[in-house]
Amino acid sequence: SNLIFKDPTEFKSAVNDEFDTALGQAKIVLKAESDTALEQAKSELKAEARDVASRRKNFFIQGLDPPADNDEKALVMKLAQEVNIDIGINDIKRTFRIRPQPGSSAKHLLKVECGSEDTKDKFLDQTVRSKLFSLVSPNQFHGVMVFMDKTKQERKDYRILSVEKKKKNDNLTSRGITDEKYVITKYMSLVKLKIKQESEG
Repeated sequence: SNLIFKDPTEFKSAVNDEFDTALGQAKIVLKAESDTALEQAKSELKAEARDVASRRKNFFIQGLDPPADNDEKALVMKLAQEVNIDIGINDIKRTFRIRPQPGSSAKHLLKVECGSEDTKDKFLDQTVRSKLFSLVSPNQFHGVMVFMDKTKQERKDYRILSVEKKKKNDNLTSRGITDEKYVITKYMSLVKLKIKQESEG
């Protein structure tokens, strides 16, 4: 039914009451949404912190063929010696292979769990990476790369950097530059390295 107001003041009061009611309901909804968003953000931050903590001593090796005797630790130690990393066998706690996705031509990744962050950082040092890039065939470790065990957010950032890296490397190739290459550092930045050319004959 239609409402009939006696005067403009009564109408204004009714409108104000309705507005206040609607505003109050909106505030309740917004607060609930805000509280939910805040709790979700807290949960995501805690999950990221746990993820970081669980990965802080790990790194990956790509392009390293499995050894015939299956002694992965000894192989990691041999790699360390090749690039002058001073560690002991006990500094490597565990290794295991991660199979590539079906249809992928990539080799199995080797995940290495170290006894300390210091050991991991030695492998991820930019000088070590440069030494690896300079190795040429038939060296056993030619083409081997090392990179950190990334969290979910870091993997997202890495994918973005990878796209940029590919563009820059494609540009170098198109210009006929074969002795330089962009790589992603452990600090999630792009740097350009000089690549030693393979010897002929």
